[in-house]
Amino acid sequence: MIEAFDIFDKNKDGFISRDELGPVLRALGQNPTQEDVDKIMRKADKNGKISRQEYTDFIRNHMKDPKVVEIELREAFRKFDRNKSGGLDINQLKQALKQLGEPMNDREIQTFLKLGDTNGNGEIDVDGELNLVLI
Repeated sequence: MIEAFDIFDKNKDGFISRDELGPVLRALGQNPTQEDVDKIMRKADKNGKISRQEYTDFIRNHMKDPKVVEIELREAFRKFDRNKSGGLDINQLKQALKQLGEPMNDREIQTFLKLGDTNGNGEIDVDGELNLVLI
């Protein structure tokens, strides 16, 4: 996790900017919204950029283990899979995203569904969803 700092410090100035932080978190298995990134910047940052030490402190104190994130996502998926089919159809996916505060337009939902439909049955299964979120 600490190594990600060096990879994403694109200009090698010893700091990660707000623009660099989102990709860092995604590489670490997180799926932050822009609002999440802004909150993290406010917590971890003291001068508009995150230094290596601020980053290290934040990672140690706030990041969830990717395995814990996967378990939580599997549990959440099961809650939205009301008919216990092992997948979410487009209507279930829309409802889930809306309830999670991440509403998408129809085109975005179709794309999300297409990317997560690993077996071609028109549903996003738990493994397809995890691949979309954790990658």
